Amino acid sequence: MTVNQLQAFSVDLYSSEGTPVGSSGNALDEAVSNDQELNLTLDVKNLGNVNISLSMQVTPERSDWPLGLFCGSQQHARTLQLELPAGGDIDCRIQVHVPANVADGDANEINVRTQLSMSNFIQNRTALIVEQRPDLILAPPESGLMQVDLGGSGYAEFSYTNIGNVPLLLEWEFGSVPEGWQVGFRTAPDDAVGMHRSDTLQISLELPAGTPAGIHSETVTLLVTGSTSEGVEVVRTATVGVEVGQSAWLLLSSDMTEFERLANGEIRTGNLTVTNGGNVACMVDFSVDTPEGWSFRGLGTIQSLGAGQSETYEYSLENAGATSASTLTILATPSSGAEVSLTNASVEIRVSSASLASDGGLFSILDAAGVPGWVVGLFALGLLGVLVVGVLILRRTGEGIDAGEEIIGSGGGTLGSVEQRREAALDTGTPADDLVSGSVSEEEIAAAIAESTAGKLLAAPPPPGRAPPPTGLPPSLTNAPPPSDSTPVRKDGQ
Repeated sequence: MTVNQLQAFSVDLYSSEGTPVGSSGNALDEAVSNDQELNLTLDVKNLGNVNISLSMQVTPERSDWPLGLFCGSQQHARTLQLELPAGGDIDCRIQVHVPANVADGDANEINVRTQLSMSNFIQNRTALIVEQRPDLILAPPESGLMQVDLGGSGYAEFSYTNIGNVPLLLEWEFGSVPEGWQVGFRTAPDDAVGMHRSDTLQISLELPAGTPAGIHSETVTLLVTGSTSEGVEVVRTATVGVEVGQSAWLLLSSDMTEFERLANGEIRTGNLTVTNGGNVACMVDFSVDTPEGWSFRGLGTIQSLGAGQSETYEYSLENAGATSASTLTILATPSSGAEVSLTNASVEIRVSSASLASDGGLFSILDAAGVPGWVVGLFALGLLGVLVVGVLILRRTGEGIDAGEEIIGSGGGTLGSVEQRREAALDTGTPADDLVSGSVSEEEIAAAIAESTAGKLLAAPPPPGRAPPPTGLPPSLTNAPPPSDSTPVRKDGQ
């Protein structure tokens, strides 16, 4: 048997995004932008059973667009010679640079001719068109589902890629969801994406109590609108399914959240309600964080609390020597199968002793009158605010008043300025006015003895008018007008 020689080959052209361009007759065009550099790919294969030699030539419609041909270690601006063994293949690359000064709508058709002989060749073609062509891909998670446990949040990651040749502004929104479903973004999504850029974002979902376990027919749809600076829009959507896990989700509430002014030994009661908001039954254990001086009783283990069921228990709280205010915490903990998601619940109760209101005063009166503690606190804050405002007003109105001016009565303005009054107050007289000397003369001793004898004549009465002021007073006081009931003394020459 004789095997004939077979000379055959194939050439496939791909766009810069890796999309097959197709045959020359209906080849895809590619949108490009100013000053863009891109690479077209050629996959050349020897389909025969002998070595072949191929020539490849690239012919652009516009020669002003820089272009280069690369095959393996070979490179040339337009033409290359390829040697392929039987069954061999090679990847070639056509690098094209779009000039910065091209106009919108300009195009350059690229023709690639690969030939074995004049009659055995393959022609590939594509056109590069300068235009804004927005395009966007939005993809849901590969699994197509997001897992959600009741009492918590479920998350799903979406990916998006700008496959167009222009940056896009992004606007995000959700499609309609069933009532009670709460859907949102785990983190704020980006509001823009550059061309040929990819990114991811996460959405979150919370479901209402009692939602059955399993895969639901309802889905969550994410929508994104990409807009160019010229207002051209492209809208994409992606949908993810919802799978709810088995969950025991406890909800806890008390009809009383505050017990005030309990006397020592006093007991009060309240009602605690626990609800299983999950979708499977569970056992419930209670633990109480009781502050010192308080006693709490009335709760025990619930062996089985079905999905959607509630139980209410009466509890008692006793002041067993507490003298202060505090907070009591009740924790409910579920337990169930290994595959069940468990969510605790807690409630806080504020407690206070009657001894807090036994010290007298306004606040004790309000407390004894039955005014709630939080109202008393607000009243105290308000009173403090009024005092602060009053002090600020007094300080503002008192600005500019000297401490010396504040003690001067009406009519005291004749004392002059602050500096003058200070100088007068410090003036104790001159040495000439001083009646005290450092020694006593013989004449002064004799005069004193004579005055003390019995035969001394009475001194003449003082002249009418007020007595002279003592030395050392400020000048303004020594010149003050006489009292209204005194008779002025006329001096000589007046």
